[in-house]
Amino acid sequence: MVLNKNHQERIEKVDLDSAIDIAIIGGGPAGLSLAYCLQKINPKIDYLIFEKGHVGESFQQMPDHLTLITPPKANLLPGDFNFFSYVKYFFNTERWTAHRFANYLKDYQKRFHLKIQENTKIEKVELSEDKKYFILHTQDKKIPCRRVVSATGYFSFPISVASNAINGFTGPIIHFQQFKNSDQLNRFGNRVLIIGKRLSAGQVIRECVAAGMEVSLLVRSPIQFTSGPWKLRQFLRFVWEIESLFLLLQKPLSNIFPNLKKFSKIVVPMEAGDGKEAIEKGLVAVYNKVLNLQHQTILLEDQNNNKQQKIFDVVVETTGFCAGLPHLNKIIDQNTLLKLEQGLFIFKSQESEIKAFSIGNIAGLYQLGREGIVDRRSRFLRGIRSDSKILAKILCTK
Repeated sequence: MVLNKNHQERIEKVDLDSAIDIAIIGGGPAGLSLAYCLQKINPKIDYLIFEKGHVGESFQQMPDHLTLITPPKANLLPGDFNFFSYVKYFFNTERWTAHRFANYLKDYQKRFHLKIQENTKIEKVELSEDKKYFILHTQDKKIPCRRVVSATGYFSFPISVASNAINGFTGPIIHFQQFKNSDQLNRFGNRVLIIGKRLSAGQVIRECVAAGMEVSLLVRSPIQFTSGPWKLRQFLRFVWEIESLFLLLQKPLSNIFPNLKKFSKIVVPMEAGDGKEAIEKGLVAVYNKVLNLQHQTILLEDQNNNKQQKIFDVVVETTGFCAGLPHLNKIIDQNTLLKLEQGLFIFKSQESEIKAFSIGNIAGLYQLGREGIVDRRSRFLRGIRSDSKILAKILCTK
């Protein structure tokens, strides 16, 4: 934790006249990147990051064998990504584990002396009576600030469908957020039902099949796979260059091809490889409907209308995450919050770019690291890297 005495005094006493200028909620890649960019533009700028746990904690809690799908040059944060690092990692297609990236974030915060208070969960944000300041509420303190940036990411807000898909299942249900490895599931038994069909579903399938478990998959629509492993590696190797070129040409080309404007959201399907092979070989049974459920016994139906009754020891939800903003419920209406989570984006001028980072048209309230803020990669590390520079300039010129 890096916190000077002046910051600590202002936190303990709600003194609006000496409020922190910029409060950054979230000490993950987005929060750290913004802090670096702010310091780079103005070394004396008054900011503080509030992190509910420790730096890198979300990545540290991810599955033991999970790797980032893009190579290092697409994941390095501002200050580390430059001509020399680009050359160094140009031919490097290595995929860092999530745990290695967590250690990278810890080192990044220390190397650049980024100001952060750990173990501080911001439970809600309110406006002061005169609406000129924000008041951040922790469990036992009120923290005044002039501007707020929400950079809380996605991993803390899992999407659960169990109450609808398998309502009444009495066995253990684990979301991918809590999944660590196949040994964790084996403690409950050998029969596992996985709900979902994208990248994280493939991860769980590979591990469970390799461990000799009996695996079934429940999906609502046909499974899509990425290209073969070699083609995927080549694409990911140049993903930053390909996207940069596309985004450079997207605006002028959209005047000729209007449909380009509709190309926004990035959906990452299941990786081709061991998971696909297991499904094609019949090692994983795929179902589309739940017809009946009693305790841990489920009657399932596949796409050919074949029915089968199975008993499951454990269910794993690989149903993704959302851009949750529960700490803003007091100042943002639910309608606006839902729209923010959808992450729709349009082509923006510099003026509307400022508006894009704003939340709910509330002056001084900003977001970073969410779907479609600036373009289609804003929620990914390579997008956070560029977006943080833009937002830092906005904050330093206001």
